Amino acid sequence: MGKCIDLRCDFGFKYCLSDEIIMKSFLNAILERDEDTITSVQFENEEMPASLKSKRSVTFDRLCTTDKGDPILIEMQNSCQKYFKTRANFYVYKLMDNKISKGLKWIKMEEDISKVIGIYILPTGWLVSTK
Repeated sequence: MGKCIDLRCDFGFKYCLSDEIIMKSFLNAILERDEDTITSVQFENEEMPASLKSKRSVTFDRLCTTDKGDPILIEMQNSCQKYFKTRANFYVYKLMDNKISKGLKWIKMEEDISKVIGIYILPTGWLVSTK
């Protein structure tokens, strides 16, 4: 019998989605009709240090960038977390903050922030309140 990998644990999830071909297929299946077809994926550093000692750092499950430069965050949750929505928003905002350049361009709003995509895979039967 062959080996089995549990995709609900961090190791299995990262192991299976660490291949560019598998990741492209996975993302294109999820984002079908919402986005253009993703033709290439580049894996990024999953750790984002805090900007100040008093702030929080972030470790993503999977972070990649499309051929258009759009970051895609993929998070796997295998158990219920009380403040999941807050954490999910924090992760996306952290990516947005990383994309915003300081200085005159931001002050004058000469350009919009590029697209940031967050994909959250939740356990079956786990509902996230939208209140």
